Amino acid sequence: MGKGEIISHIGGGQYNVKLLLHRDNIAVMIANLETQNEAIEDRIAALDPEVEDYEARLAELNIQKLSLEKKKSYLENNMPEDPTVEAWCADYTTDLSGEVGTIEVPGERGEVLIQPGYGGNAAYNQARDGRLQPSIASRSAAATFYNLALLPGWQKWKPTYRFGTVTGISLTTQLVSVAVGEVASSQQGLGINQTYVIYAPVHYMVFGVGVFSVGDKVVVEFQDQDWTKPRIIGFRDHPKMVWEPWHRSITAFHDWEIENVSEGGSSSVILDTSGDDHYLKARTVGLALSFVGVEIDPPISPSTLIIKISTWYSLGGDEKYCGLMVHGETDTHVFFFLGGWGGNPAYHSVGDHGGEEFEIDLDAYGVGAISGLTMINSCTSYDWYYLDLV
Repeated sequence: MGKGEIISHIGGGQYNVKLLLHRDNIAVMIANLETQNEAIEDRIAALDPEVEDYEARLAELNIQKLSLEKKKSYLENNMPEDPTVEAWCADYTTDLSGEVGTIEVPGERGEVLIQPGYGGNAAYNQARDGRLQPSIASRSAAATFYNLALLPGWQKWKPTYRFGTVTGISLTTQLVSVAVGEVASSQQGLGINQTYVIYAPVHYMVFGVGVFSVGDKVVVEFQDQDWTKPRIIGFRDHPKMVWEPWHRSITAFHDWEIENVSEGGSSSVILDTSGDDHYLKARTVGLALSFVGVEIDPPISPSTLIIKISTWYSLGGDEKYCGLMVHGETDTHVFFFLGGWGGNPAYHSVGDHGGEEFEIDLDAYGVGAISGLTMINSCTSYDWYYLDLV
């Protein structure tokens, strides 16, 4: 945990960051040394040259004065400069600036990341982030020894962050299994992990487990510094972006999960449609009829909708609906890929395509400009929608 200042954005969520070391104690110690030195100079000026032990007293005070000056010089000349390092933001945030909170894994200066930036979270927070202090700024040698002696125990029993590798993902429990392996403290080489595998929920921007894949290198945060309260907050490097051109090639490594909707209900987000390619992925988890809505602002007028839908539902015999509402300027067209509601000319059954990519000619249906999309799913199902509008 520490404090940094953004110098520049390298690209893809990686930054040049100046680490702002805590040097307040240095200033206090130098001020105290100057005060003591002034007091000694006053005592030297007050000495009476006529007293019998004048020379001895003067020599003693000069030695004390020289000692204080050397301590001051040491502090002034050996306080390390604020280093500039390359650091990844734990999530895909590319517009950070100013002072930010940093993550040091595993609780000491090593590999440095920037706090997840979504929603302004990366902004420096003293209570959460603290500040790195070099040992020279410690109040005493005894205090430095004390801190180093306690470091392995603190890292193990009051954990902050760990790196890990995703080994499994459960859509049912919305938990991710992460292998954290063996990690040793810099002090005495003591192991500091309580277990080697953890099961954690996801807290990545506004997305759930769908943004992660087996093999991803992730950052695990322990809430309240409690090993039993882990959560995944981002990636160790190369964080996944949540808005990315699809270019007609569907791949699990370029997922944007809009929302998880469970137990029925609805939700919506706004998409930026500037540029040429507009890709999105949504997942609905329905135990009742669920909707995931996307507002397209400003509206766009594509001629073709390219879509791939993967659906699974657990209870045989349940009537299953899987569809997409395309909201035009004047009409809403509903395309059903499984099931469907008849009797309305705006409802179009396009059949079950078995998870294969296919195209819908929007011009043929007279859709026109599109201002929004709503993904529909019915009971006891997991649906994945991959869309491109061209």
